[in-house]
Amino acid sequence: MRPILYCLLLVLITGCERGPANVSGILVPVELLKAASHNAFDYTGKVAKAVHKDEQAFQELLLFSNNVDSLTGKQHGQVLLSLLEKVGDVYFARVLANLDEDGQHATWKALDEGLPAGPDTLNKLAPLTWKTLLPQHPPAPFSGLYIFNEKTSTYLDCAAPGERYLAIDETGAINRNFKRMLRYPYPGQAIYAEVKGFKTDFFGAMTLPDNYTAFIILTEIVNLEVKNFRNTCIPYDLWALGNEPFWQAEISANEGVIEFQELGFDGSRFFPFVPSTMEDSTTIYASINHDTGDNIRISVFSEKCGDTMSDSVYQYKVALTMNGKRFTGCGRTFPVVAMRKKGE
Repeated sequence: MRPILYCLLLVLITGCERGPANVSGILVPVELLKAASHNAFDYTGKVAKAVHKDEQAFQELLLFSNNVDSLTGKQHGQVLLSLLEKVGDVYFARVLANLDEDGQHATWKALDEGLPAGPDTLNKLAPLTWKTLLPQHPPAPFSGLYIFNEKTSTYLDCAAPGERYLAIDETGAINRNFKRMLRYPYPGQAIYAEVKGFKTDFFGAMTLPDNYTAFIILTEIVNLEVKNFRNTCIPYDLWALGNEPFWQAEISANEGVIEFQELGFDGSRFFPFVPSTMEDSTTIYASINHDTGDNIRISVFSEKCGDTMSDSVYQYKVALTMNGKRFTGCGRTFPVVAMRKKGE
């Protein structure tokens, strides 16, 4: 009687909680057991049957992903990853393929959340499962600007210049080429990228930031180039350039940047985009990079300007001051009419 009375006493004090369950070598944490009990779901029973490839139980376990909150989602994902290891990628992918889109999305999110921190990705661990989870869209060609960031890369599509897409590089090579081409890139610098891929509203456990339209999954590289005023198709406000010494500057509200390059200086200096002001009949752009202390001021005059190194004639004369050093040259706005005719 004493053990029973002791347990009853513990129930009154602590609830006499049970520990985690071990099902065929798969650990099911207490919090996950509680969540399953709250939903009247036989979690350990489904795991045991799924290990032995009972497909109905397996599907029900995967569909339980729809009922998992943020606290137990990681634990459920870890159980699914352990199950994937036991039954194999081929079988796991086959069961997944029979779920509807909502079930696949929920399972994908759980698997993503369950992955341990490190270099391993679901694509590496289970390529067939990964392929099943990817939206089944045929790849389409895109031209635009690829903006690399260690955490979140962005793609600006020529066909939708006002939209921002969260870029997922499935080629594994765009970021590497980005760093090789620019050598000293600044955070948020862009290259011109012709690629193939598809757009989607869902991608695993990733959350789409408020100012992004969708994810763009890049599956093939067609052509990558350093951005210049001839190849970029994203409208800019002004592109200025001069000689002796060679320099160039881009002002772009779409990219949110004022970028300056000077011959003999490794990399680009960059500044946050600031809308222009008017001084008499002169358009002025002025900005400060508070991280580096650099400052820039660009004066744009409504006068025709000839390039000293060629026969080109530009729309504007430009005077630029960078940290007190003065440069002169010519400038042009984005050729909207020409681009429209080209696309017709």
